[in-house]
Amino acid sequence: MRGQSTGSGTTYAVKGEVSSADGYGLYTPDDAKVDQTLEVGGDLQVSGTKNFVQTVDTTGGPKQVAYTAVEAGEPRTETTDVAEMDAGRAEIELPEHFEMVTSEEEPLSVQVTPYAKDQVHPQVVETSTEQIVVEDFGDGPQDYTFSYTVKGVREGFEDQEIVRDP
Repeated sequence: MRGQSTGSGTTYAVKGEVSSADGYGLYTPDDAKVDQTLEVGGDLQVSGTKNFVQTVDTTGGPKQVAYTAVEAGEPRTETTDVAEMDAGRAEIELPEHFEMVTSEEEPLSVQVTPYAKDQVHPQVVETSTEQIVVEDFGDGPQDYTFSYTVKGVREGFEDQEIVRDP
């Protein structure tokens, strides 16, 4: 089956609806490929991998790089960047979009990776969905660069069951 839609406004090339709780609006036992945006209003459940594929030029000709989505037991949110330790302290304002979608009820996980030739001791001392504060309590340099990753749980999905009956 092939769907095609022409015209303007809201159109549907293929639209599937079911009234049974055991039915599927869209089902394929084979690989699915979407070349444009696919919006799913409900849950998207797959038994295979979820990849993005990008064609890149190499000396051996065009190749495809396939990155697979990271799987987790929770619907995760994540932000990452590089920051500067200044006099042993860094106050990092997190992006507004992270705060918008991350639960304040669940603890955040913060990973800090210093880029320093000498031994340093960065430590996360404050966390919120708005900012993190990192301080260095060592005797080494107090000014250096570090990367950080902050992970949270998506707001509204805190109680999602990981193990469930089929």
